[in-house]
Amino acid sequence: MNLIKSKIVETWAVDVETWPEDNPDTVRQQMDDVLIVFQSCFGIDALIEREVIISNGNNADYPIAYPKRRPENTALPVDYMVYLFETSNDPLRFYYQASHEFSHVLMKCYPDNDCFKWIAECLCALSTFYVMERIATLHPHMKERIETYLKTPKERPLKIIETFGTLSKYYSAKMPSLINDPTEEKSGNQRPRNNAIALWLLEIVENNPLGWESILHMDDSLMQLKMEVRPNNQTMKEYFRHWLSNCNAANEKRFISDTIKRLGIRI
Repeated sequence: MNLIKSKIVETWAVDVETWPEDNPDTVRQQMDDVLIVFQSCFGIDALIEREVIISNGNNADYPIAYPKRRPENTALPVDYMVYLFETSNDPLRFYYQASHEFSHVLMKCYPDNDCFKWIAECLCALSTFYVMERIATLHPHMKERIETYLKTPKERPLKIIETFGTLSKYYSAKMPSLINDPTEEKSGNQRPRNNAIALWLLEIVENNPLGWESILHMDDSLMQLKMEVRPNNQTMKEYFRHWLSNCNAANEKRFISDTIKRLGIRI
């Protein structure tokens, strides 16, 4: 992979004083490993048009991204603040958290309507698996460690996949919980439901990596879509129709269409 462009380093800044690390270059390098993968997936322009500060901790024990576009965040000094939660200086924890939260930045964080939030959460979980697999090719000496690290977040999801067989069956069974608890707050930190959906969708990205750029078209109009939850998946159909209409490239439309098909949604 090409070295990360200096402009990205400028627009995605690290608040080094918040990290328990004597050498800030280590933190910067870990972040750049993730951004190198993102650069190869989305191009430079998609990254440098967003100003981001990555900090460690925000009086919470979980990572989170805040967009300035939300009324409660207008005082933010940049477009997005990304808060990770790292106490061990473990680069694998950094990769795992950063790849998820950076994806939120690219898709403009979270839909205002909570009934759509699970889509963003599952796609960010997908990004975590995909990005860490790519980092393993970037740093072959870490491949075995990364595979071992991912065994825990994959363990319960793989059992779910074995039990249900298809994503459409699982989605049909879990739709109420996806809407009511999109971040799986009741399940702890591992999020087995969202990770299972991510693993079902991972093959789509691996077979069509250019289609992954479709998340760049989750624009403000999609994030601010106002709909009530209606029966028979009608609300989800309207959401995916809107997302499809935002995309022009065939690969991007195919990614969304393949996702819809696996979920068993007909639009």
